[in-house]
Amino acid sequence: MAFSLLKKWLGQDAPGEGAQALYAAVVAQARNPFWYREGQVPDTMDGRFAMVSLVSALAMLRLEALGDAEATARLTEAFVADMEGQLREIGVGDVGVGKDMGKLMSALGGRLTVLRDGNAEPLGDILVRNVYGGTAPDSAALAQAVDRVEQLRGAFDRTPLDALLAGRIGTA
Repeated sequence: MAFSLLKKWLGQDAPGEGAQALYAAVVAQARNPFWYREGQVPDTMDGRFAMVSLVSALAMLRLEALGDAEATARLTEAFVADMEGQLREIGVGDVGVGKDMGKLMSALGGRLTVLRDGNAEPLGDILVRNVYGGTAPDSAALAQAVDRVEQLRGAFDRTPLDALLAGRIGTA
């Protein structure tokens, strides 16, 4: 309600407005039990953040490819609002939130950069560094995770803008 009033008064959208359905779909993909069981991503705060930022980066790259800078900004705002809320929920104070948000945004930017570069580095190496914290899971789990990321990237690449903004990844 407060955001609605501010929006009306200032003529601006609330943070992430217009990207809620897409961000909800991103989080749902990131929380898929596959990642934590078969993929052996640690089911910890760090592991969950790694997956949300990875899937967010894939979505942002698709929005970039579609040339929709506004939707990319909205998705980024939704990510920031969620991460800030999560930090506050675990008890991080005002001073710490700013510092921690800088680190989280840097991590998201790093994922965007390495995924944007495509074949500059094997995807398995990217995942070990950015999802598994430098310690590789067993080879079968890593192979399954790499395959699933490629499937997800393909699903994003096949999704037109209207479906993507509606939170329907991999549908026309």
